[in-house]
This record gives sequence, structure tokens and C-alpha cells, in this order.
Amino acid sequence: MTQSTRPISKSSARWSLATLVALAPLAVAACGGGKGARKPRPEDLIGADPLPLAAGAAWKYKATVTSYDVDKQQEVKRDLDWTTQIIDVKPSDGVTAYTVRGWPSDLADAAEGTPKATDRVLLRAGDSFMWATEGTSVEGAQGWFTWPLMEGQQICPDPGVTYCWNVASTEDGYQLTYRTGPDEEVYLLQPGTGVAYYRYTHHGTINDVEAKLVDYKPGKK
Repeated sequence: MTQSTRPISKSSARWSLATLVALAPLAVAACGGGKGARKPRPEDLIGADPLPLAAGAAWKYKATVTSYDVDKQQEVKRDLDWTTQIIDVKPSDGVTAYTVRGWPSDLADAAEGTPKATDRVLLRAGDSFMWATEGTSVEGAQGWFTWPLMEGQQICPDPGVTYCWNVASTEDGYQLTYRTGPDEEVYLLQPGTGVAYYRYTHHGTINDVEAKLVDYKPGKK
């Protein structure tokens, strides 16, 4: 299984702080999220925070995992409850490091047994989001996206790699899709709420995950 957004493709380029500052758009005003995967109004999408990270924030999902049982020689589906939460926040020099436990991509390992909620660090510098290898430093961090997003946009952190994030606007927010030869991942970002939907599909073998947000608890800013 190749890793794309687990938390993001290993092939993604490492972004320097200078690059992030150059790419970062003007800051948009953030507004609080509601409970559950509500449908926002168009004006909500413009001014809302695409990923409202804060201490104590939690997202609860209903997930369906489809895999192949070798012993039974048949496709098997399992339903799981899954929680993503922010367990630590560390601001430093314009960059905030959020320790996230149970990012939805952890569910991609469900075909191999019970998925384990791992801890990872998501950095935010202005309106740029990236995954850190350690601490609060952007050195060695892997870029994900910079807000705002646009319909038809391609986010290709590494110009030497053909794989890119493809952005599509929906009535709920923005869908980010990352396709490689072995697999595919999809995130639905609902501004004001965060990740409202996640899907992982492995090509060639039966290993599919679909997670839908059922409850969102805002954290403390």
C-alpha cells in the first residue's frame, strides 16, 4: 500500500517556510463550526475556516471497511466508530503545531485488522497546512494545501512527480482527490467543520474505507 495522505504522499516535496509564505493567500476570517456535517450556505464557505483546528476539537465518524476474507473466500464489510481529535497545541513563531490523534487515513489499515489511532503533527502557518516530521518546525514538513481552494485546482507539491491533489467544489465544500497507481484517497473539506468525509480505495485488491462525519465538537481557540 502506498501512502498518499497518510498523512500525505511520501513523494510530496518538503516545503520551506519561505515557500509557504510565498504561497499563502491573504488570511480569511474564521467562524466557528456547528454540530455534525451540516450543509453550509455559499457565503459560509467564503469566510469559514477550512480546517478549524483547536485544543479539544473532536470529529466522530461512522466508517465502513470493505476487505477480502481469505478464509471465507468472500468480501466482508465492517462498520466502525472512529474519532479524530486534537490532543495538543503548540504555537511558535507564527506556526502552530497541532497533535492529531486518529486522522481518518489511519482507517486505511483496517483491512489488516483493527485500525490503530496514531498521533501525528499538523502544522498551520497562516492559511497553509502541512504535516510535520517533528516539533513545530516547518523544516522537513510535507505540504498539504493552502486556503482558499478553487474548482479545478491542482496541488502538486513536487513538480517532479505526476501525482497531484485535484480540487472540486461541491455544495458542502471542497473535495480533494489524490490518485496514484496503487490507490486513491478523497477528503471532503467542509469549511467551518473540517473533514466531513473520507474515502480510501486500493486498486487491485479489496481494501476500501468510507468514513462519514456524524458529530463535530469545536475546540477552544
